[in-house]
Amino acid sequence: MIFIFNPETDYALSVGEGQYTAPKSVIALRLRLSPVISSVLSSSDYMLLFSEEERERVRREVIDRRYARHSEFVTIEELTQLLEIISDEEKIIFAWGWNHTLCKLLKKAGVESSLLPSITALDSLRRLSHRRTTIVFNQELNKLLSLNIPIPKELTDLGEAMSLLEKNPDCFLKSPWSCSGRGVVRTTDLSSSDIKNRIRSTINRQGSIMIENAASKEIDFASEWYINEGVAHFLGLSVFQVSPTGEYKGNIIASQEELAGLIYEATPLWSSDYIDAQKVTLEKIIAPNYSGPVGIDMLVEIDKSIRPCIEVNLRHTMGHVALARHRDWAFGNKI
Repeated sequence: MIFIFNPETDYALSVGEGQYTAPKSVIALRLRLSPVISSVLSSSDYMLLFSEEERERVRREVIDRRYARHSEFVTIEELTQLLEIISDEEKIIFAWGWNHTLCKLLKKAGVESSLLPSITALDSLRRLSHRRTTIVFNQELNKLLSLNIPIPKELTDLGEAMSLLEKNPDCFLKSPWSCSGRGVVRTTDLSSSDIKNRIRSTINRQGSIMIENAASKEIDFASEWYINEGVAHFLGLSVFQVSPTGEYKGNIIASQEELAGLIYEATPLWSSDYIDAQKVTLEKIIAPNYSGPVGIDMLVEIDKSIRPCIEVNLRHTMGHVALARHRDWAFGNKI
């Protein structure tokens, strides 16, 4: 298996079939986390890096941070040669997340189309990865769990967005496609002019903006899944930490019993009913048009209530990595 760690994939989805170029901050994130990803791959796997410079930097990080390096690092320039010498069983390419830009890059490097998602599949993935998916997802969960979860709103007009915020000034503004807490800001952290500029810029770049009621949270957690042939398979729970501004900081590596205990400490309302409802909703909304890894971000509010769908991530997540590290799984197609 050849694994590609591209945490910028949500941003790349935002440009559709256009060309996405990752900024330095995202490249730095990729290089910082690549040693962690490499440590959960099998010794028979390969990890693709995008240049010789990136390979050398990741190798130094592995040594400096004393990670067990299981996979072999290869560069994009070496990919065609590698595909010529490995067996047909090994000719499987797994990406952290797929997008048009990545597929174009791999095709340019000589990868056959048969090893990559089709344009139709990529278009479906892009559509489902838009944060508007959380609207219908939460509506379904409200019905299945008899809840009254606040429903996010998608807006395409600056005036309508500002009018909504006048009635409810404490909200999160979210770009339709972004990841790891980036693209998400709380309105109470911004001035009125900054809010307007943020909304205008996001609508201009991505066509709309998502607005949802802010929550004072007790704990962030997620359910991790893999969808195959229309069936959503629950892999486990993950508990993670974020910065005050919402950026991902790290996952807690622990058993499922310990992680469930942390959630129960935060709220007595948690039960397997939430997982059952998510499975039904995934198979209704996502599984007909997508196969692959999924992570559903959740949180417990200060008042002990649960928001069972903050994000639906149609890609690998660091929660998948945490499960692999604790259970000693080989990552990618092995989970």
